Amino acid sequence: MFALSGGNADNKLFYLRTGNGVPTEIGATNINSMLSIAVNPKTKVIYGLRNANPMEIVRVNSSGGDAHTLFKASVTELTSIAFDTSGNLYASAKNGKIFAVSLTDSSMVEKVTSQAATQSIAFHPQTNELYASLFRAIGSPKDVIFKINLTNGDTTKLGQTGFGVVTTDLEFDDQGILYGLKAATNQPADLVTLNLNTGAGTVVGSTGVVGMVSLSFNYNGTVTDVKTPTTLPVAFSLGQNYPNPFNPITKIDYSLPQAANVKITVYNLLGEVVKVLFDGFNEAGTYSTYWNADDAGGQKLTSGIYFYELKATTLSEQHFSDIKKMILLK
Repeated sequence: MFALSGGNADNKLFYLRTGNGVPTEIGATNINSMLSIAVNPKTKVIYGLRNANPMEIVRVNSSGGDAHTLFKASVTELTSIAFDTSGNLYASAKNGKIFAVSLTDSSMVEKVTSQAATQSIAFHPQTNELYASLFRAIGSPKDVIFKINLTNGDTTKLGQTGFGVVTTDLEFDDQGILYGLKAATNQPADLVTLNLNTGAGTVVGSTGVVGMVSLSFNYNGTVTDVKTPTTLPVAFSLGQNYPNPFNPITKIDYSLPQAANVKITVYNLLGEVVKVLFDGFNEAGTYSTYWNADDAGGQKLTSGIYFYELKATTLSEQHFSDIKKMILLK
C-alpha cells in the first residue's frame, strides 16, 4: 500500500506495510499541501489532490515520489479523491458533494450531495460501493464512518471507529479490508482497519510519521509509472531491479522504443509463475513497476532467488524478451 504525508508536514510518498503500518520512504513530492492520492486500477498511475489556490489534480511519480500538476480544479474545498473499480475518478468536498473528475478534459461534474460532510472516500473493490469518513473540525462525534449512494446521495451511517478523532483517509485492499489513518494533533498517524458493518476500528500499528494523510492500494500489487523523457528509448531494455537484494519492495525499470503489448512475470527457481506484475499495452517510453514480494494470491514469499521476465510484442509483430535474477532477503 502507498501512503502520503502532506498538509504542512513534509510531503512525501511511502510504501506502507499493511501488516504493521511500518513505512518505507520512496521520495519527496517536491510540492506542498498534498491532501490525497489514488491509484488508477486500469492504468496503474498514481494521481493526487493538492490544496493550492485553486486546488490541483497532480500525477505522482511512483519511482521517486515527485508530483507534477495536471490541471487546476474548478471546485474548492475538496478533501479526497478515489477511483472506482472501472477507473473513474471521483472527488469529495467538505460540504458532502461528490464530483466525477475527467482526466481527459479536466471537467468536474457534481454527481450527488451526501447528508454528511465528507473527509475521505473509498470504493469497495468487489461491490463498488462508496464508503466515507466524516469531516468535522468542531464538535462531536468526529469518528463516523458511512456509505454514500452515488445514484441519489442517500447516506447510511455504519457507526463510529471508537477513536474519537477524524479518520483522515480510507482505502480498501484487494480482499475488501477497509483501512484508515487516524492521528491526534502533531502525533504520528496510526494505520487502522475498520469493520464494514459497525465502523469500529482496530489499530494495526503506528506509521511513525506525523502528517500522514492518505493511503492508496493497487489491486495488482504493483504500480506502473510513466516517465516522459526528452527523447524516446532507442532500444528495448529491462533494468536490474533496485534494491537488490530487497525487502519488502523492489522496483523494476523497462524501456520501449515502440508501442507494444507488454508482460512482466516473476518466476521461482523451478520456473513456476509466481506472479504477473503487468500484462497490457504501453506506448513507447520508459516505465517502472514494483513488486512487493507476494504471489498471485497475495501471500508473502520466503527469502530466495527469483527471476523476472519482460516480453514485448510491437504492433508490427517485433518480439523482445529478457530475464533477470533478483534476491529476496528477509
